[in-house]
Amino acid sequence: MAFERYVRGGRIYKPMASIWPRGQIGFNRGAIECYKIHNYKFAVLFFDRETQRIGIQLTNDAKEEGVTAAIKGKSCVTISAVSFLDHFDIEHDTTRKYAVEFDAESDMYIIDTQRAAVKNRPCS
Repeated sequence: MAFERYVRGGRIYKPMASIWPRGQIGFNRGAIECYKIHNYKFAVLFFDRETQRIGIQLTNDAKEEGVTAAIKGKSCVTISAVSFLDHFDIEHDTTRKYAVEFDAESDMYIIDTQRAAVKNRPCS
Protein backbone atom coordinates (compact mmCIF):
# COMPACT_ATOMS: atom_id res chain seq x y z
CA MET A 1 0.00 0.00 0.00
CA ALA A 2 1.35 3.40 -0.97
CA PHE A 3 1.17 6.51 1.18
CA GLU A 4 -0.78 9.49 -0.10
CA ARG A 5 0.29 13.02 0.70
CA TYR A 6 -2.26 15.20 2.44
CA VAL A 7 -2.10 18.78 1.28
CA ARG A 8 -3.99 21.02 3.63
CA GLY A 9 -6.91 22.58 1.85
CA GLY A 10 -10.10 24.29 2.91
CA ARG A 11 -11.66 23.07 6.12
CA ILE A 12 -14.48 20.59 5.71
CA TYR A 13 -16.26 19.52 8.86
CA LYS A 14 -18.97 17.01 9.54
CA PRO A 15 -22.23 18.79 10.40
CA MET A 16 -22.44 19.06 14.19
CA ALA A 17 -24.26 21.02 16.84
CA SER A 18 -23.04 21.75 20.33
CA ILE A 19 -24.98 22.55 23.47
CA TRP A 20 -22.92 24.86 25.66
CA PRO A 21 -23.08 25.47 29.42
CA ARG A 22 -24.18 29.07 28.85
CA GLY A 23 -27.39 27.73 27.28
CA GLN A 24 -26.62 28.15 23.62
CA ILE A 25 -26.95 25.74 20.73
CA GLY A 26 -24.21 26.22 18.15
CA PHE A 27 -23.86 24.88 14.63
CA ASN A 28 -20.30 24.27 13.38
CA ARG A 29 -18.97 25.35 9.98
CA GLY A 30 -19.79 21.93 8.51
CA ALA A 31 -23.47 22.29 9.37
CA ILE A 32 -23.52 25.91 8.22
CA GLU A 33 -22.06 25.06 4.82
CA CYS A 34 -23.90 21.76 4.37
CA TYR A 35 -27.34 23.07 5.27
CA LYS A 36 -26.91 26.76 4.31
CA ILE A 37 -27.76 27.78 7.89
CA HIS A 38 -26.17 31.19 7.35
CA ASN A 39 -29.13 32.06 5.09
CA TYR A 40 -31.45 32.33 8.12
CA LYS A 41 -31.84 34.96 10.82
CA PHE A 42 -34.10 33.15 13.29
CA ALA A 43 -34.93 29.75 14.75
CA VAL A 44 -37.93 28.07 16.35
CA LEU A 45 -37.11 25.31 18.84
CA PHE A 46 -39.00 22.05 19.40
CA PHE A 47 -38.45 19.04 21.66
CA ASP A 48 -39.67 15.45 21.43
CA ARG A 49 -39.78 14.17 25.02
CA GLU A 50 -40.17 10.56 23.96
CA THR A 51 -37.09 10.40 21.73
CA GLN A 52 -35.15 13.19 23.49
CA ARG A 53 -34.55 14.95 20.17
CA ILE A 54 -34.33 18.69 19.59
CA GLY A 55 -35.90 20.03 16.41
CA ILE A 56 -34.87 23.39 15.01
CA GLN A 57 -36.77 25.14 12.24
CA LEU A 58 -34.89 28.03 10.69
CA THR A 59 -36.75 31.02 9.32
CA ASN A 60 -36.35 34.62 8.25
CA ASP A 61 -39.77 35.56 9.66
CA ALA A 62 -39.20 37.63 12.80
CA LYS A 63 -42.92 37.42 13.65
CA GLU A 64 -43.07 33.62 13.81
CA GLU A 65 -44.35 32.42 17.19
CA GLY A 66 -41.54 31.38 19.55
CA VAL A 67 -38.78 32.77 17.32
CA THR A 68 -35.27 33.38 18.65
CA ALA A 69 -32.33 34.99 16.88
CA ALA A 70 -29.70 32.94 15.06
CA ILE A 71 -26.44 34.82 15.68
CA LYS A 72 -23.78 34.50 12.99
CA GLY A 73 -20.17 34.29 14.16
CA LYS A 74 -16.92 33.72 12.26
CA SER A 75 -17.09 29.94 12.42
CA CYS A 76 -20.50 29.10 13.87
CA VAL A 77 -24.14 30.11 14.16
CA THR A 78 -25.55 30.18 17.69
CA ILE A 79 -29.05 30.18 19.11
CA SER A 80 -29.77 31.36 22.64
CA ALA A 81 -31.71 28.49 24.20
CA VAL A 82 -31.19 28.59 27.97
CA SER A 83 -34.90 28.87 28.82
CA PHE A 84 -35.73 26.14 26.27
CA LEU A 85 -33.07 23.81 27.70
CA ASP A 86 -34.19 24.51 31.26
CA HIS A 87 -37.89 24.08 30.42
CA PHE A 88 -37.31 20.62 28.95
CA ASP A 89 -34.62 19.71 31.52
CA ILE A 90 -31.96 19.21 28.84
CA GLU A 91 -28.53 19.03 30.43
CA HIS A 92 -26.16 21.86 29.57
CA ASP A 93 -23.70 21.84 32.45
CA THR A 94 -20.84 20.88 30.12
CA THR A 95 -20.34 21.26 26.39
CA ARG A 96 -21.77 18.35 24.47
CA LYS A 97 -21.46 17.75 20.72
CA TYR A 98 -24.04 15.98 18.59
CA ALA A 99 -24.52 15.05 14.96
CA VAL A 100 -27.08 17.26 13.28
CA GLU A 101 -29.20 16.10 10.37
CA PHE A 102 -31.87 17.78 8.28
CA ASP A 103 -35.28 16.08 8.15
CA ALA A 104 -37.07 17.30 5.03
CA GLU A 105 -40.44 15.87 6.10
CA SER A 106 -40.59 18.02 9.23
CA ASP A 107 -38.39 20.80 7.78
CA MET A 108 -36.25 20.59 10.92
CA TYR A 109 -32.63 20.23 11.84
CA ILE A 110 -32.58 17.34 14.31
CA ILE A 111 -30.24 16.91 17.27
CA ASP A 112 -30.51 13.52 18.97
CA THR A 113 -29.40 14.21 22.55
CA GLN A 114 -29.12 10.45 23.19
CA ARG A 115 -26.38 10.05 20.57
CA ALA A 116 -23.02 11.75 20.86
CA ALA A 117 -21.38 13.02 17.66
CA VAL A 118 -18.71 10.33 17.60
CA LYS A 119 -19.91 8.72 14.38
CA ASN A 120 -21.74 11.49 12.64
CA ARG A 121 -22.21 11.41 8.91
CA PRO A 122 -20.70 13.88 6.46
CA CYS A 123 -22.98 16.17 4.51
CA SER A 124 -24.93 14.37 1.82
